[in-house]
Amino acid sequence: MTRKGIFGVVVAAAMASATVLASVSFDPGTGTGFVGKGDVQTALGLNNAQVQAMAGSLSFAYTEVVEETITCEHQTGHGTNTRTGSRNGGLNDTVGYTARTHNQVDGFILTGYSSQNDSWGQWTNGDVNACGNSAWPIVSDDVTVVSGPTLYVNGVALN
Repeated sequence: MTRKGIFGVVVAAAMASATVLASVSFDPGTGTGFVGKGDVQTALGLNNAQVQAMAGSLSFAYTEVVEETITCEHQTGHGTNTRTGSRNGGLNDTVGYTARTHNQVDGFILTGYSSQNDSWGQWTNGDVNACGNSAWPIVSDDVTVVSGPTLYVNGVALN
C-alpha cells in the first residue's frame, strides 16, 4: 500500500490490512469497510431499538500512530531523520440493511474519508528541514504504522 509523504512523494506504508472485530473490517488506505450493528450496540451500550433509531445520526472516525523516516543524500553520504505522529479523520458511511428481508439495520458501510489530518512530533535530530538542509535530495520517505488503526463510533472505540 502506498501513501503520500509530507513532501508529496509516494511512500510505502506497512499497515495492518484490516481492523477486525466480530463484524468490523476497515481499510485505512481507502477509508472503506463495514461495521456490524452488533459492534455498534456493544460499544455504545445500546439495545436494538436504540441503534435502529440512531442509525442515521452515528458518526465514524479513525486514528493511528505512524512513524516517518526520511533519508537524504548529502556530501558525506546519507543522513536519516525520524518523527512520530498520528493520523486521524472522519469516515463517510451508509446504513446497510436488507429491506425486503427484515427492514432492520445490519450495519454501516464505510465509503471513504470525509476528512484526514496528520499531526507530527519533532524530528529526532530537531531539524525543521527533515535532513538538516532542504537542498539535500530526499532518497526515501517511508511512513510505517506503529499502532492502529482504531475505529470509533460517536467517539467510542470499537476495538
